[in-house]
This record gives sequence, C-alpha cells and structure tokens, in this order.
Amino acid sequence: LVALAVVGSAAAQRKPLMDYEINLDLAPEERYNALFDTEKGPQFNSTVWQFYNQYFANDPILTDVLYGLSAKRGPENDEMQGEINGLAAASGLPVEFVTSIQMMYELQTIMVPIVNFSSFPAGYEALARIPWRGPGCTGIIAIDSTDGSVNHARNLDFAPVDIMQNLVYNGIFTKGGVEVFRSQMVAGYVMAITGANFQTDNGYAIERNTRYGDHAGAFDLMIHNLIAGRDLNGWSLRKILETETEYEAAVDAIKTVGYASTEYAIVSGVRKGTIISRNPNGVAYQQTLGQPNYDERDDYIIMTNFDYFWGDVREWFDPTGGNGMFHPRRLAAQKQLNATEVLTPDALFATINNKAVLADTIFQALINVEKKVWNVSQPDLDADTADDSTPSDPVACAADVGSAATDLTKAGLGINSAVADCAATDDMTACLGDIDAVAEAIAAAASDVNSAVVDCGDGQDSVCGDTIVQMVDDLADATEAIAAAAIDCQDSSARGVIKCADDVAKGTAALSKAGVDIAQAATDAPRASAFPSSELTDRAARHVTTAPHHRTAYGTVQAPNHSNRPVDHLAISIRAGRFISVQFFFKPPGRLRVSYPGLGSSSPVARVLCCLMPQTPIRRAVLRASAIAHGG
Repeated sequence: LVALAVVGSAAAQRKPLMDYEINLDLAPEERYNALFDTEKGPQFNSTVWQFYNQYFANDPILTDVLYGLSAKRGPENDEMQGEINGLAAASGLPVEFVTSIQMMYELQTIMVPIVNFSSFPAGYEALARIPWRGPGCTGIIAIDSTDGSVNHARNLDFAPVDIMQNLVYNGIFTKGGVEVFRSQMVAGYVMAITGANFQTDNGYAIERNTRYGDHAGAFDLMIHNLIAGRDLNGWSLRKILETETEYEAAVDAIKTVGYASTEYAIVSGVRKGTIISRNPNGVAYQQTLGQPNYDERDDYIIMTNFDYFWGDVREWFDPTGGNGMFHPRRLAAQKQLNATEVLTPDALFATINNKAVLADTIFQALINVEKKVWNVSQPDLDADTADDSTPSDPVACAADVGSAATDLTKAGLGINSAVADCAATDDMTACLGDIDAVAEAIAAAASDVNSAVVDCGDGQDSVCGDTIVQMVDDLADATEAIAAAAIDCQDSSARGVIKCADDVAKGTAALSKAGVDIAQAATDAPRASAFPSSELTDRAARHVTTAPHHRTAYGTVQAPNHSNRPVDHLAISIRAGRFISVQFFFKPPGRLRVSYPGLGSSSPVARVLCCLMPQTPIRRAVLRASAIAHGG
C-alpha cells in the first residue's frame, strides 16, 4: 500500500479514520465482511440499525415511497447489487433499505426546501421525511507557491451528525494484494465519496459535492433517470477510480459519463486541478486551476454546493454553516483564502476549520497527489475557529434604515386602505390598486433593506445586522401575502373574498413586524440626523451609481388566466441571495421586456427579462419566480 505522509502540524492533531481493505478479488457479497469481523464492525452495525430504527422502521409513509422508487428502478448492476446483498445479509437489515439508501446523494438534490426553494416531484413528497440534511461539503484546490505543488482540502458535511460520524471509514480497494484506489466511505453505502488513485505519477483525487438542479425540470429528470436504471453517480465515479490511472483520462470520463442527477466533481492532480459542474447529460460549467475563474484568485478554485458563478441565490439561504443563514460557507472560506498570501496545507486546513465554513462536518481530507499524501480525519466541531464578520458602514446604514422606514410607512398606509377596499365585493378595482401600491412600496423598502444588509454589517462588528436579517424574513412574508392577494382578490366569490381578506391580514401582520424591526434598527443604527444631509445624499447616490453593472434575471413563467382575457399585468416574485423576495408589478412594456405568445389563452406564457437587485448577480433562471395574471 502507498506510504502516507502527514500534511502540516495541525492536520497531525486530528483523529484519524480506521482503514479497511476492500478486496475486489472477492465475490461482491463478501467484500465488506471485514466491517463486521473486526472490533469496529459491531459499532458500524449497531449505528446503522439505530439509523434504520429511528427514521425508517416506523415510518411507512416514507418507506412506501422510498422503497417504491427503488422497486421501479429495479436491481442495480450485478456487482453493485451483490455488494448490497452482502451488506444486508451481514447486517440483518432489509435488503430494500440497504438498496434504497444507495440513492442518498441523488435524492439529496431535492432535500431542504428552505435552501432549494423547490417542491418535491408529484408523488414523491414523502421523501421530505428523509432525515439526512445538506447541503454540505466544501472543496478547495490550491497551489502552494513554496514548492508549486497542488493541495486539495475537503469537508464532507452530512447529518444527522450523531449517526453519520460513527459510520465513516477509509476504504483501501485492492486487487492481487495491491492498492487500486482508496476512498472515504460510509458504512452501508458502496459508493465512493472522496477518492484517490495513486498508481502512477499522473494520478488524481476526486471529491463529490451535492449540486442542486439548475432548471425547473431538474428533479423530474433525476427521478426519470433513477427509474430508468442509470448508474448512480457514486458508482460511476468509483468505476473511474478503479479503471483510470491518469488525471486527463479521469477528467474526460467524469465529463462524459451519464449521471443520474446534478453533482460537482472536484478533481486534483499533479500541479493541476478542475471543478466540473455536472448535469445528468453533460457539463454545465468548469473551473480550471491557474486560469481566470469567476471571483477566484488564480492560485485556487473552490466549491461548496451552489452555482455561485451564476449568482445562485440559494447559497444565501444555506442554514448549515457555523454562522447560519445569510453567511455562505464559500464566502467565509474565500475571505480567509484571500487574506492568505501563501496557500500552504496548514492554511487550507485552517480554512476548512473556520467556524463559518464548518457545517455538519463528519470527514475532512488534505490530499496532495504529487506527494501521494492522503491525510483524512474527523474534525473537532467544538474547537475554537476563526470568526467571520462583515464590517459596517454606519453612515450608509443610517441612510438605508431611514429610507426603509419611509417606504414601510407608505406600504402601511396602502395596506390600511386595502383592508377597507378589499372588503367590497362589487368592485375590486380599488382593492387591486391598493395592492399594486403596497407591492411597489414593499419593493422600494426591500431595495433599502438589501443595501442595509451590506452596510449595517454582521458578526461582531454589526451595527444592527441581526435586526435587518429579521426584516428580510418579515418582508418576504409580506411579499408572499401580497402576491397571493393579487390573485385571490380578483375572485369575487365568497371563497375569494375570504381568501383575499386573509391574504391582506397576513400582509398587514408581516408589515407590522417589519415596522417593529425597522424601529429597532433605527434605534441601534447611528441617527441620520448625526450626519450632514448632503453627505447622506452623496453616500446613497454613490451606493447606487457605483454598482458594477445591471444584474438581470431571465426565464420563462406561466400565469394561469382563468378569465381567458388578455393579461395586462405581471407580478414577478424573486428571492435573490440574502436579499429580500420582492414583488414587482409591471404593465408591459414598462421596465420589463415581455412577449406573450399565448395571450388570451387559458395559460399565457411570458418570457421575462428585467433588471433586479444591484447587489446580487443573477445570471440564470435558477431563482424562485412566479407570475400571475392581474387585472383580468
């Protein structure tokens, strides 16, 4: 076997993983017996049984759907199914359970709706009950300028941590007594998660990270691929590790093999590296170490779980990092990397152990293919780690808070008027006009809050950042209520009137909470009167005019038009990054370029291109958006 080096003094202090030989010369059914024959084995088995009993054994709603999906998929290929059958026999667990959990990485792409802003495919809603939580994972490939070699740092984040952390081991896959490849493994799961092939002087290491779908039909396509029997991603990567010994051949194979779902492949080699963003049928995006990449220094590339190069807004709503929602793990990692002149192994190790980068971390690795270094361990999540905070701009913060208060006052006046006008059942014109006015005021307030999120700071240097974050949530609730009202208040039936009133009431409550937030923020932030008004005006103007370029969102939205009359308004609801979900009402063409290929039909389709959110790059239609027919 390869003699392993130790990277850096910090890494040497970590708890190592136990090694197990997986002998590929044995029959598939016998390869994992070592997990049960050793002192560690019974702990693996009892932990897997704990997982099964706690989350699956007594949940027929979940298991009916999960096992049903596996049954539609049918048996895996002979080798993989043999390994599954062997694990089920040795552990005593139901074979359908062991088979189904092999899909965990693929199904991970539809987990955690707060991050994914997506509903489950019809008929598979029960999969929301699956206990594992993501999004998880951080991967960094960096050049060490002291010797020119490339190091690869990796966090694997997977919950429930109390179970998953007791299932991780280091698998050494051999043939004829010689190592073929090695992989970080989870007991009961036969796929590679982090692996390396050191057979030649041009070997490579692979890391898998969850990637969410980049278009509306991604989940349905994934379910289709699973049912069609396409090889699972981890099995495809495991076979690449087994058969390809050269970096270039492995990269080509990763780019061309069929995937069952979206995923990132982070691949390092000898003085080279790449990150491949995979769709099931091809490559969506590729980053290459040493070449110009989006928002990265030339000496490193990084990936967590979101297409940040396309402004994926879901990154800001990831709750798993040490600093919680609105503090992306990637930005915390890049802040530390960018402040480090020489990216040594110790520097990378410090980065992946930053409090704001760690999540539900159950496995860490530092790999150097050139030096044949494979340093794997489990982290101490209680260790002191670096703090990640954003400095504030008190003057701009005060201006933002003041502007938001003014706009919220307008929204409050509009909602008060709507309460009265929307109670009238004979003519909803005034009601809908009020809703238009409220939506515009909320959009203006949201723009101010977006600025405040930046200018008021967060962390230890925050002026009023926590309150501002709460405002984001409250304004989002108000936005959704007003969007619903714009639909329901067009229905003059008794049911429509009731729903309309309920929507308006919800919007009123949310705006009231936002008002309390802004009052608190105004108390916490420096008073606007403490600064010359001209300075505030100049600051506010610069904040807008220095935006690097207009950010746009482009996509296709469909609006049911039950009245079968032409559409004269659209409402687009966008939640962008850590910034607020804003309801935009437009009369075409206005500030919006719209074509209506189905105008007057039962479901007109509009293609939309509009300017949004100066602080948030939005380069693909991966954000949550909705459109409604309004005024007819």
